[in-house]
Amino acid sequence: MNALTNKHIDSFESELKRIFTDFSTYPTEVKLALFDIVFNVGMTDLNNKWPSFKTAIKAKDWAKAAKESNRKTPVSAERNKYVKDLLEKSAANTTSPAKP
Repeated sequence: MNALTNKHIDSFESELKRIFTDFSTYPTEVKLALFDIVFNVGMTDLNNKWPSFKTAIKAKDWAKAAKESNRKTPVSAERNKYVKDLLEKSAANTTSPAKP
């Protein structure tokens, strides 16, 4: 069972790295949120049906990604909140460069 679970995790990680080339540099919370989403919607839908979310992730705009992260049924409200909270936590932890 562990081997099968690890195989799925590796597969999801490979898919996420294909969509988000700098995935390995993302905060842990963002990675967890992306794993949750790709588990539910799959790589094809994530890549093709989530353009605003993808743009926000690629721009490392975690706050915007949080706003775009809601999935429709059958995903529970609690699970959507979990993902949104992960992304919002990353947004709060990201320091903006000082403005001149």
